[in-house]
Amino acid sequence: MYELTIKNVSVELEETECKTCEGLLKFTVWKDHIQVDDVYCTRVPTDITPNEAAEILSAIYLEVGEPAMQGHSIKEICERLSRIDRKANY
Repeated sequence: MYELTIKNVSVELEETECKTCEGLLKFTVWKDHIQVDDVYCTRVPTDITPNEAAEILSAIYLEVGEPAMQGHSIKEICERLSRIDRKANY
């Protein structure tokens, strides 16, 4: 599992147990240790490097961090980010 935490918002990137997303990573956003929204499968394969994981986590955090801190819904943002790939493109 990879994780990025800034202030009170965390983004986790880890393997999924979902059969339709097998071999891919999922991400979860947390605020104050409470899950903010659903868990989202990505297009990122499980064999990424730590550097790739850091880039992906940063890209996700840049989109969800501020809205999550302010208590806004991040559902639409997360749905868009579910298309992220190993190059942090979405």
